[in-house]
Amino acid sequence: MKKIGLSLLAFIFLGYLAVCILMYIIQNSFIYYPGPIDESKSYIAEYKNSEIIINHEDINLHGWLLNSGKSKLIIYYGGNGEEVSHNLNDLSRFKNYSILLLNYRGYGKSEGSPDQDAIFEDALFIYDRFSEDYEEVILFGRSLGTGVASYVAGKRNPSKNILVTPFDCLANVAQSYYPYLPVNLLITQKFDSVENIKDYKNRSLVFIAGTDKIIPNKSSYNLAEKLGDSCKTVFIKDAGHNDIQSYPEYWKEIARFL
Repeated sequence: MKKIGLSLLAFIFLGYLAVCILMYIIQNSFIYYPGPIDESKSYIAEYKNSEIIINHEDINLHGWLLNSGKSKLIIYYGGNGEEVSHNLNDLSRFKNYSILLLNYRGYGKSEGSPDQDAIFEDALFIYDRFSEDYEEVILFGRSLGTGVASYVAGKRNPSKNILVTPFDCLANVAQSYYPYLPVNLLITQKFDSVENIKDYKNRSLVFIAGTDKIIPNKSSYNLAEKLGDSCKTVFIKDAGHNDIQSYPEYWKEIARFL
């Protein structure tokens, strides 16, 4: 009987270990959901003349630069399942700003494969390349993109930073989904925004969706708290993670902040 019990425990342990190893190996498939550009959308042709390609480390990153020639620039960073052309019409409303939207590696027409370190390096390269041409740069990140914006903000200290449904650390979010796994030991793509943005001192605007089922509100509030008095937090009670942009309050607050 004792041997059966020990065998059962060994089987459970090996099974648990196998799950941990599998999660470690395939973690990128849980974090990144790259997709192609939907060429059937009419606005894709409308913004054809705004398309740009930036080469970094022999990787071509594809996107759009709207309202080229303005004195201020907004750089947008999309979510983990977001091909950024979906934002062209929404962001084009800010006529007094140039708007830069580039797809991460592997998204849309951008080459390569997404990876935290590569995304961070691309983001810094892009910021440095464009910031010299503008008197002011504003970062605008959504979901996973808030992790990118937080990293760049901590390294380059832009004038303003907009974070939509952000998280404190991706490892903490993953831990809430998999409470019985040692997530912090397994995940290599941590996107530790609290750590990355700690040296940023300028103004931030944080949006929290009251019915967010993807990012726990606790995680968003934790990041906002770490940003201190320079951060304005906007809580939209009925908004969800994927539809917060459909609420008029969202766009009004962004316009005021800008």
